[in-house]
Amino acid sequence: MAAASLWLRSAVPVWAIVAPHDDFLFLRLAYNLGGGLWLGQFDNLTLAKGMAYPAFILAAFLAGIPLKIAEQSAYLGAAGLAAWLVARLTGKQWVAFALFVLLAFNPLLWHPALARVIREGLYVSLSFAIVILAAAVLLPRKDARPAPAARNVLLISLGLVGAFYWLTREEGIWLAPALAVLLAAGAIKAWRERTNGEPDAGLSRAVLRAVPAFMLVLAIFAAVVGAVAAMNDLRYGAFTTNEFQSASFRAAYGAVARIRHQEWRRYIVFPKDARDKAYAVSAAARELRPALDGESGENWRRIACREARIDPCPEIPGGWFMWAFRDAVALAGHYSSARDALAFYRRLAGEINAACDDGRLSCGGAGVSIFPPFRRHYVADVLAQVPALARALTRFGDGEVGPRPNIGPSYFVELFSDLVGPVSALQPDRIMLTGTIVPKGAIVQIAVHDRSGEPHTTTIKRLPPPTVGAPDRLASPVFDLETDCLRPTCDLVVKAGASEQAVALATVTERQVIASPDFEVSIDFARKRGPSGVPVASEMRRNVQLTIAHAIGLTYAAAMPFLTALALIGVVLAVAVGPSRRASAGVLALVLACAAAVASRAVLLAYHEVTLLPGAVNPVYLSPASPFLIAFDLLGIYLGILALHELRSARRRAH
Repeated sequence: MAAASLWLRSAVPVWAIVAPHDDFLFLRLAYNLGGGLWLGQFDNLTLAKGMAYPAFILAAFLAGIPLKIAEQSAYLGAAGLAAWLVARLTGKQWVAFALFVLLAFNPLLWHPALARVIREGLYVSLSFAIVILAAAVLLPRKDARPAPAARNVLLISLGLVGAFYWLTREEGIWLAPALAVLLAAGAIKAWRERTNGEPDAGLSRAVLRAVPAFMLVLAIFAAVVGAVAAMNDLRYGAFTTNEFQSASFRAAYGAVARIRHQEWRRYIVFPKDARDKAYAVSAAARELRPALDGESGENWRRIACREARIDPCPEIPGGWFMWAFRDAVALAGHYSSARDALAFYRRLAGEINAACDDGRLSCGGAGVSIFPPFRRHYVADVLAQVPALARALTRFGDGEVGPRPNIGPSYFVELFSDLVGPVSALQPDRIMLTGTIVPKGAIVQIAVHDRSGEPHTTTIKRLPPPTVGAPDRLASPVFDLETDCLRPTCDLVVKAGASEQAVALATVTERQVIASPDFEVSIDFARKRGPSGVPVASEMRRNVQLTIAHAIGLTYAAAMPFLTALALIGVVLAVAVGPSRRASAGVLALVLACAAAVASRAVLLAYHEVTLLPGAVNPVYLSPASPFLIAFDLLGIYLGILALHELRSARRRAH
């Protein structure tokens, strides 16, 4: 089953997106780590995200394993660990095997969004492994306790996985409810053993035995995280693993967010009227004015409004404002070092908070969060997201699998391929033109311009004159142009001297002539090219793999809502009947921990959706919850079957 899972995963290569704040940032950090430069030259992105995923990229490269196969292998390792634990808790190999199979063919991992070079490819495995390792430590069966050496391996693994988890993403607290459920189950188990008079099972003694284990996990976690922070302090002057988690950044962000607005608008953290108030009382805030109210801020507003699909959209929504804010600090010259940047954030927070405290600014309560100040109607707004969340959680990507055409210049895409392995071979629809230029005294420039401002990729090659020793130094009579700018707003622009001609690119045809007093351009070849359909062997194999993966995805999408409903009924029955067996008690604790993980992830994303980041309920951010939901469904149904069997046995005894 593991081999089949990896075989299907090999059909989904990397979808390379040259995004400087996401995919390409991880690639850049991995290159720097591999070059012995730690995280490289410092700027406002160096410590913006954790270093665990770039380190994983580098480790996969050094091992000669394509990144996506390495991610799938890590996930299968977590799935195997879960199957091992379930086999110990239930004594049923078939339950463990069924769980592994369902986890191994999780179709959400084949979704296009997870084909990107993004942290969730690893974060899914780390999140699941933490809960499974904690359950293995806290919920051992009396007749199947791991040997002391094996228990130490589990504890060391828990500390290491916990550290890598913390160094991968910033919202690690969402697993706290699941871990709290396991801790409570472990305490109840110790109390029951004490009340049953079992030897060497006193509650106080159980607690004392747990202290060294807890200290070992904490020591390993602190050693790894502390080592990364110490390295950042040595290289950049700040003892931190991630600037978003630093107290200085959060204080500054919370300070500007607490200034009251003239008119509340959802998602907006720091609108124009609040900025003007901040500029009036804070010298540090005034340093950000050229960027936030200038070209940089406008670029972020345009990008955010397009991606969030908000109209009208006069301000930068919160999910993007945090990046615009950091860019503004960098443009103000405060990213020469991490020490300088964090000092500026502290100064900004101090000036704004002082103005709030002495009444120069009208402010809400002090905060150190990236979320906007809480409003009571957010509770109802989150509840309104429940139907969409439930559908998105249980549909597992609706069968959508495979990568998409790469986005970005070919040179940068080749950097992806060099470090992470195969990238998408799909090509976007493109327009290709070949033409002849006849200059008339001025250098002729050819370009593609999109009046809508949407990004596009265009390659223009100028070929040498067809005759050797052409007398006119301005002559460059042949050009090849290839672009993915297919929108009606895309123009072919020809310019020479004072003359400029713009022609709608979609209307350009062969033998068309674009002329002015300064030039004449003849179009010799014009074609629109779609994705390649060449039936090469590798593509034929990939089509078979993706067809199978798509069928599996559709099966999950159809079955999981029904299985989740059955699992909920099974858990209710199990709680009502009471776990009479030790095995079912441990499984029930694991199921409730999985339910807590799914619920806390859903609440977190719903709150993001209504306060900070429209579109937060998406396959990427939902993916860490997917293995927990699979485990909940299978084990919840198993508990329901045990509960029904218990009820039937009780009825027989009664008669």
